[in-house]
Amino acid sequence: MRPAWAMLAAGAMGVAAACALPCSALAAITVRLETAKSFVAPGDTVAIDVVIPVADSTFNAFHLVVGYDPAHVAFVPTTPVSGQVGSVMSDACPNLFHQFNAYVDSTVAVLSLLCSETFVTGPGVIYRLTFRALSTPATAPFTIGVSSHFYHAGPVVTPLYAQGLTLAIGNVADAPPPRRPEWGFRLEAPRPNPLHSGEGATVAFTLPTRASVALELFDLLGRRVAAHAAGDTPAGPSALRWALPPIPAGHYQLRLRVDGQIVARTTWVVLH
Repeated sequence: MRPAWAMLAAGAMGVAAACALPCSALAAITVRLETAKSFVAPGDTVAIDVVIPVADSTFNAFHLVVGYDPAHVAFVPTTPVSGQVGSVMSDACPNLFHQFNAYVDSTVAVLSLLCSETFVTGPGVIYRLTFRALSTPATAPFTIGVSSHFYHAGPVVTPLYAQGLTLAIGNVADAPPPRRPEWGFRLEAPRPNPLHSGEGATVAFTLPTRASVALELFDLLGRRVAAHAAGDTPAGPSALRWALPPIPAGHYQLRLRVDGQIVARTTWVVLH
């Protein structure tokens, strides 16, 4: 049976049909943990943000599990607990269903927008948790649990791409100096892959320097069937949402063009 909060969210959106988990698949959602401090001293507190980094599928509710090692960090409650709700959620709807529980090695947050026909997407922070460092030296991993789900008026949005983080605890004087990241050209497989013709997808890529970027899609005969100009893009990881036009089903090659030159390729499968 669906949990009561999920039924409440579906009712608020005017959804009449019940949907047992897992429900019909929608386009993907990416969620990751971020922190401004990757290295802290024992006793310091650090905020861990739950972030939707790009504009993936829309959603109006989530069940979020964040795991951690209690030997290295302790959860620090926020008062009031509503202060843990990220701006992506609170700015979209003042009427929220919010339930939160903290356990020895994890926290569980359940949140649903109760405003009619209101959905959100990235980029931005959907939730924030605070922890205190306990031991030294140590590396403290934080994970997004496999039981985490995002919902679109009842149905589960799948797949969910989740990324945790690792916090270093020790003498701050021993912290390594910040280094400028060294990036190369990289084009990740689109998500979803395969996808249905006419659907939108998320394409992630990485640049070593700022450049003018375009995505191009070619069929097996080498004919260009679609293109998307991303324009001037900064160095480092980027992602964009591409509303792919209707094209025949088949295997295609996605190419990343940077300053007029093809620098990376990947395969994309399109279904009817």
